[in-house]
Amino acid sequence: MEIKYTFANGEETTVEVCGDFEEIILELDRNLYNNNHAETRRHVSLSVFNEDKKVFADIEAGFEKQLSDQVDMEILYKAISFLKPDEQELVKRIYLDKGSKSISDYARTVNLSENVIKR
Repeated sequence: MEIKYTFANGEETTVEVCGDFEEIILELDRNLYNNNHAETRRHVSLSVFNEDKKVFADIEAGFEKQLSDQVDMEILYKAISFLKPDEQELVKRIYLDKGSKSISDYARTVNLSENVIKR
């Protein structure tokens, strides 16, 4: 069996291999192919970022903001969990729900003054 090698400088050479070495080289090549295939299918190519550094910077900034927002939300919900149930309900209705109510609307709903709700 002949094996053709291409060096980094472009030079090529051929080596004759036989017997046990042939089987070993074929097995190594098969393992190398399988490992490369398993690794590359798990990743997305970043070659699109080679030309446009701005795209990569935007994604990085977006990721940092998203991570920061997620951490902030976790801290917020943990802090809310320490409130009394009626206070949790107030925060949820006024600040967190979609289509949340104003303080005056919530005060009317629970039959309290706005000042009590603000406190």
